[in-house]
Amino acid sequence: DVNAVSFYLLMSTSAHHRFKPTLFVGLNCFERRSDATLLERMALRKQGWLKSQEKNFVKKELFTEKILHGVGVSPGNIRAQAAVVNSLADALNIEQGHIIVTRSVDPAWTSVFAKAAGLVLEVGGVLSHASIVAREFRLPAVTNVSGATRQIRDGDYVEVDGQKGTISVIGEQ
Repeated sequence: DVNAVSFYLLMSTSAHHRFKPTLFVGLNCFERRSDATLLERMALRKQGWLKSQEKNFVKKELFTEKILHGVGVSPGNIRAQAAVVNSLADALNIEQGHIIVTRSVDPAWTSVFAKAAGLVLEVGGVLSHASIVAREFRLPAVTNVSGATRQIRDGDYVEVDGQKGTISVIGEQ
């Protein structure tokens, strides 16, 4: 709604008080940027006021979302903070509700799944132990994601789609 954005730019009210939540639907990849900056850019772009270098910034910075592909092994969608772990000792210290990102797991990791919101593995398939346990725990899980521990940083917000086998890296908090 260009009129609402224009009014917001002229007045000093906060975006959350001025706009309906439906305005922010589809803007989930912008969570780490301020709503005000995003709305200002949207308004200026719709009115054709952005310079060419500003348009490049908007295209590269605001609309870029890293998507990783793998094998979806347990259906479901979850958006949460990633916990990149390299060993079982590290995994035991993760907080409740994080998405575990690791190279591989073995049966000793089963107790950690109770604290996890989702699972991303570099190694594995539909019949691997992690996949079967993820389905039992009803955790969205994607395996066979090449370079997941290098491309996802600890603390990044990610969205796991266990049906499609995709991981969207939204960004840092």
